[in-house]
Amino acid sequence: MAQAIEVATKIANGELETRRGLNQIGTLKQARDTHWSSHLDSISSLLKMFNATWVVLSNIAVDGGSYSQRGDANFVLNQLLSFKFVFTLHLMKDIVEITHLFCIALQRKSQDILNAKYLVSSTTKLLKNFRDSGWDDFLVKVKLFFEQHQIDIPCMNAQYIARRGKSRSHHD
Repeated sequence: MAQAIEVATKIANGELETRRGLNQIGTLKQARDTHWSSHLDSISSLLKMFNATWVVLSNIAVDGGSYSQRGDANFVLNQLLSFKFVFTLHLMKDIVEITHLFCIALQRKSQDILNAKYLVSSTTKLLKNFRDSGWDDFLVKVKLFFEQHQIDIPCMNAQYIARRGKSRSHHD
């Protein structure tokens, strides 16, 4: 229901096109899918359904059937809305998109060695390009996602405080 409302709102705002076969209500992919393409599908699905997932988790956190369900939903919601999770989700999507064709080719039983060599070379170049010159565009995309979903971005110039262990020392 939350996803249907989100799709209807985006169509009304002109954010989504309305041709046959587009904007069908989707679902999050199953974790048990093991094909490489399912990883990209899962990440993409969560990003597309981010608002709907947020709404459902919020509803469960407030109106869940048991104390345990409300607590679990609240914990997952806090993780979903964290900078670390969203940043990692976007990073995984970009890396999996770059390596997608290479991984699909590796799953084939018969593989031409020249094609495999080309795929290794091109994938390596794409990853190097992402590392060397893709960060600015990547950070802009992540920042835009945070702004669209009204999630606070932490101050990156603030002093880092290590939270693990019993040590209370502060590290920059």
